[in-house]
Amino acid sequence: MSKTDIEILHSKFDVETHSKHFINYCEVIVLPNGEVEYAVPSHERKAIEIFKREFNLSDEDLNNLSKELSIEYICEKCHLIMLWYSYAYAPSKITQEQVNTLNELTSHKCISENIWKYIYK
Repeated sequence: MSKTDIEILHSKFDVETHSKHFINYCEVIVLPNGEVEYAVPSHERKAIEIFKREFNLSDEDLNNLSKELSIEYICEKCHLIMLWYSYAYAPSKITQEQVNTLNELTSHKCISENIWKYIYK
């Protein structure tokens, strides 16, 4: 029995499963260690979840900081790449593990080969 879109998007990212199931669709966040997490329910919400996890913040802590936070700040602070099939938002410096992951995603046609223009601006 094959998994549904929703089951896949709420599971651990697997490049083989993703590339076989989705065409021209990839909404993920690439962590500094090269791991990939689906951007569910959205890139912004997932980035905030990762930020809270990385800095051990509660919702209250986050609310106290929220006036100072932007999604760009979170991506820079946590070194996150927000990735769509044909677009990316990347911090100023990315890790070799992230480069390796982007190469793997490109080779499996999970993301467009043109993605690099958004990585190295």
